[in-house]
Amino acid sequence: MQIRLIGRPAILDIQGQARPIRGLQVWAVLARVLLSRRPVERRSLAADLFPDAQDPLAALRWCLASLRRALDAPQALTGDPIELNLPATTTVDVLLLGSGKLGDVECNGEFLEGIEPRSSAQFSTWLLIERARIAGLLDERLRQIGLDALAARDFERAIRCAQEASARNSYDEGAQILLVRSLVEAGKPGLASAHVEETERRFLAELGERPSSALRAALAPPPRSSATSASAASLRSLIEAGRVAVDAGVPDSGLELLRRAVSDADHAGEQHLKAEALLELGYALVHSVRGHDDEGACTLGEALEVARRSGSGSIAARALCELGYVDALAGRRPSAALHLKAGLEIGTTVGRVAKIHGVAALNLFDWGRLDEGLAAYGLSLSAAVEEQDWRAEIWSHGVAGWGLITANRPHDALQCLDRCLMLLDRSNWIAFRPFPVALRAEARLRLGESPQVVVTELEQAFALSCHLRDPCWEGAVARAIGLCAMASDQLALAADWMASAHKSCTRETDIFVALLVQIQMDRVELYKRMGQTEQAEWATREVLALAARTHADHQLLRAVGWLKPAAGSPGVTAATSF
Repeated sequence: MQIRLIGRPAILDIQGQARPIRGLQVWAVLARVLLSRRPVERRSLAADLFPDAQDPLAALRWCLASLRRALDAPQALTGDPIELNLPATTTVDVLLLGSGKLGDVECNGEFLEGIEPRSSAQFSTWLLIERARIAGLLDERLRQIGLDALAARDFERAIRCAQEASARNSYDEGAQILLVRSLVEAGKPGLASAHVEETERRFLAELGERPSSALRAALAPPPRSSATSASAASLRSLIEAGRVAVDAGVPDSGLELLRRAVSDADHAGEQHLKAEALLELGYALVHSVRGHDDEGACTLGEALEVARRSGSGSIAARALCELGYVDALAGRRPSAALHLKAGLEIGTTVGRVAKIHGVAALNLFDWGRLDEGLAAYGLSLSAAVEEQDWRAEIWSHGVAGWGLITANRPHDALQCLDRCLMLLDRSNWIAFRPFPVALRAEARLRLGESPQVVVTELEQAFALSCHLRDPCWEGAVARAIGLCAMASDQLALAADWMASAHKSCTRETDIFVALLVQIQMDRVELYKRMGQTEQAEWATREVLALAARTHADHQLLRAVGWLKPAAGSPGVTAATSF
């Protein structure tokens, strides 16, 4: 028996024939029971789904009986709380998707597509959240399958997945970039160019602006190798020259050198050096060129594939770490976790795990898993000392400060951030400095320090972030200044700074999505304090969808609390819904 809840819902028997189901509420009942993390009590479910019925419990009993007949399972969906007891052979698409076991493009569409049951506001909120969460999982799954296919040079499959992803969200620039890259690598530059032209026209007509330069950059053909076969020594020299150019702030020259190194290594049959060149190229695209995370992910995926074939464990571990970082930044938490787990399995054997644990801590903190994040933070620190990786140590202290503030533990956060800034002063790694400075200011505010005093340490950090043209750090510091204004009851000024933070954070396509969620949460709080009720409710629903789509579970619970019904009325609670 198959239960399909993505797209038009259906229950299919062993021959693939749909079993008859009457009424929209039946599907809502089934979905709610299947996806609840805790057993659902009948009275609560009846109140949510049959608020206008004369006898809500009777209406629920009718729905459950109808489902048992369709499933041919008299033992299913019985008791109070309701127990599933589905037949052992039953498969459920949304559960397979959540476990990562759903195959290649097996389903598309919206969760409970076409089902808009008459229900309580609490159930409507639950449905909004689940639709966003499942849409995020589907997009994530399609992207990963496409990247894997591209790395394996299965271009037909890569194009098919990229087309599905771009059709699901035509304004997702990342999906468009992956489709263009797949077409180019498949030797179809004409189709790729036509897609770029059409996408640019659509963005300009419907959004008022063109997509970023990263989309057109994805049209670049694969580099041609030199006429003569390069030696291993010359290839290493080329890779090092590219790396130095990128580090020196000349990314265009560095990228050109690294692309040539990839092509020359391939021509020379030096697969280990090809993997190394691909890794450095992917790293540069992610960390040194704004808006190119998607192209970087394609390159890193190829680096991983080549490294595995050539037995280059250290390169494979680093590629998986960077792929995990890209996914964590974008809120694709399950994919990030899988990459990082695989990276640890390899990295442990080659002694390269400090950064992997640090990225894992970031992913877990933003997933709302504080205890697991703190454990990863501790492992990262130990490994950083052993590996003498001072950047990993600084990064881990900063990430821990971010996670502890989110968990409302400002005293502990301040200790991590003080240590982070002390090490930054010793190392002169100025590019990272604005982030811990912004976090330290927030921790001090939460500990009751004067906002007039706190804001003074933010002015230089904001100037530095603007000089670096780092949209994430600009957004983080602008948000911290906005928090100081809120603490001083300068609400109009706070609104301006929060708007600036939002604009900075979304300036490029490579968004630190957890920071964006937090900025939007702060704006809701600001709307409420300013008495702008309608704006607050609208913004809350936006936050709910964004937090659900990007697995920001801790923020999701907080936003749901803002929409809770009045005391004494039945409804969805944080404990039973998520």
